[in-house]
Amino acid sequence: MVSLDPKYGREAKLWHNNENGNVVCDLTPRHCVIKEGNKGFCGVRMNKGGKLITVNYGRSVNMTEELIETEAVYHYKPGSKILSLGNIGCMMNCDFCQNWETSQVRKLDLTNVTEYTPEQIVESALVRGIGILSWTYNDPVVWHEFVMDTARLAKEHGLINLYKSAFYITKEAAEELCEVIDIFSISLKSLDDSFYKKITKAELKPVLDAIKVIAKHDIHLEISNLVVTGLNDNEEASRKVAKWVVENFGTKIPLHYVRFHPNYKYMHVDRTAPEHLHQAKAVALEEGINNVYIGNLYEKGVGDTICPSCQHLLVSRFGQDINISGMTTDGLCAKCGEKTSIVVGKADIVENIINKKLEQQTSNRYIMRENHFNWENDVNALHLNTLDSCEEMIIKITHKPQQNVSETIIGNKYGLNRIQISKRHIDEQSITIEYYSNEEDKLNVLPLLDRAHYPVSQAKEGTSYKNKRQC
Repeated sequence: MVSLDPKYGREAKLWHNNENGNVVCDLTPRHCVIKEGNKGFCGVRMNKGGKLITVNYGRSVNMTEELIETEAVYHYKPGSKILSLGNIGCMMNCDFCQNWETSQVRKLDLTNVTEYTPEQIVESALVRGIGILSWTYNDPVVWHEFVMDTARLAKEHGLINLYKSAFYITKEAAEELCEVIDIFSISLKSLDDSFYKKITKAELKPVLDAIKVIAKHDIHLEISNLVVTGLNDNEEASRKVAKWVVENFGTKIPLHYVRFHPNYKYMHVDRTAPEHLHQAKAVALEEGINNVYIGNLYEKGVGDTICPSCQHLLVSRFGQDINISGMTTDGLCAKCGEKTSIVVGKADIVENIINKKLEQQTSNRYIMRENHFNWENDVNALHLNTLDSCEEMIIKITHKPQQNVSETIIGNKYGLNRIQISKRHIDEQSITIEYYSNEEDKLNVLPLLDRAHYPVSQAKEGTSYKNKRQC
């Protein structure tokens, strides 16, 4: 089983000793003062022998193949595949946290944790033809050292780095990230400091200051705001967010209002009412933002990109169905010729072992297995994972009744054992999952409650999720 024993830790960045000899962590604005043998607020940074060490270096949940839209990034190479990576611990403690099973270390089940090296992650992306690494899920801030090391290596191999975060981080740490990150997707919880202090156990101003660091470096930035039932699902709260975005970054920064689902300590309310999300979008458009989106709501049109000059449809989106036929290859509106704010093209690496393998797939030695999954209620996406399998597993997904078909391969032999699948059409009712395997029950189907949710499952008895690269 993966261990968080400090003897396996690495010395951290961004810390100093105070006059009492205690360690002060300078990664987040909390500036935890940590006594010998103790950990900071995040649960993964520790004072050992008068030095700050990080016990989560390389510790991760299973990396997952998704699309870039999953991370509330709509204006950077739409439809591109990403390799999503999440770690353990967090610099915040939001009452509504959707990934609390990994963000809150005291509640962590280590069977949901695996180990990777920077080299393994970069290799996995290249093998699968994925051009973007996404640092995401719980929050990458507390994974700072591993993110920096892996992101540098990724850039050396021509990969793009995406950073999805609530960004409660010091300006010094944000400056370091700007050296290696190409895309930032920032979750701004509120423009109310009392909200931050009470609900997230953080503060607002340092978040705003850190976002301004990104803007100073002119790095691609998109901002999202989780609209939480009973907390900020009102016109005033939505307008404050939109006003701040316009005043600080102008009207071209994409803004996403995201639907909340009850979780963790905030279970006594319903999901965000759709009308509150549509209201938020309307007020942001009134404030002048060119492109406003609604996330986690499977309705037609809420994820579409419209030309602000002529209202032509540039990009249509529904789940994982992305169509960019309304733009030219150089990023102009196909109707009026206006330059869009979208970085065009695909980041996917065309020549890769997965595509080649699918062309010559052979599965006669295995037995056909089949799962059916009906879309219902608020479940419109899922993760498929193979537990600890080194077995090559060719998966065929059929979306019904449209009969759209896609194929892929998972298994550690091909870089990862988890992928995301979502509804692709408003009238889609179900999917059929077909795969060949020499054992039953090799494929887990894990419903997703929203696009950034990382569902966890218990390992089979006697099984660890440790990444077995020898296969």
